[in-house]
Amino acid sequence: MRAEPSYARRAVAMMGLALLGLVPTTTIPAQRPAKPATKAGSATTLPNGRSIPIATAGFDQGRPAGLFYRLKVDLTSGTRLEVRTFLFMAGNRMTRTFPSGGGDVFDPSRCNPDMCGSYQFDADQIAVRWDNGQVDRWPYRRTAEGVDLDGSIFKPARPLTGAVLIGTWGGAATTGNPTENVYAFNPDGTFTIGAGRSSVGGRYSVRGLTLSLAFADGLHKRRTLFAAGTSEPIGLIAVDGDVYRRR
Repeated sequence: MRAEPSYARRAVAMMGLALLGLVPTTTIPAQRPAKPATKAGSATTLPNGRSIPIATAGFDQGRPAGLFYRLKVDLTSGTRLEVRTFLFMAGNRMTRTFPSGGGDVFDPSRCNPDMCGSYQFDADQIAVRWDNGQVDRWPYRRTAEGVDLDGSIFKPARPLTGAVLIGTWGGAATTGNPTENVYAFNPDGTFTIGAGRSSVGGRYSVRGLTLSLAFADGLHKRRTLFAAGTSEPIGLIAVDGDVYRRR
């Protein structure tokens, strides 16, 4: 079978025919845009740039899968709770980038080379080779609450139901802040968010680790939502990386 001529060769041939008046110039084929180069082994080289599904947090054949988190106090203010996460994905990939915008998929284009990498277990250690080439080795062990990574306990992110979410949630700080956002979720599926009288609202729904917000002005937003703690009833939640306490 004869190979198809390249775009460049076809263009040159058609240009010659056009100069002889045998074909109109509008039939000369345009150069096909080149595909961008990709780096082998990078998380951003998935086919068609598709997002990566996030598994339900837990363990698969003894290894962590899905989103794990821990809470820490902001050392700058000493009052604000912060959430830190590790997301364990298929193919022994992991990231410490918070998967904001919904907890069902992770967008690999958000990976910085020092935030995403590949991991493997070696006895009681986990070795992570970040995409920038740096390698970290941390002590690892499974615990009753989740996993112990380098002395810090990371717990599986637990999904919430709409019924549990009903109520008012404010910033989880030891001192009040009149300018911070407050969420109010109502039994009829409506919500408001804002500080003081400066609030907006609409309708909400919860599915897995994703909070969907349909604002009254037509804007739609997705937030990553999970219970930030193991106590019952749930008193802390994380919304796109910010921690809120039930009021």
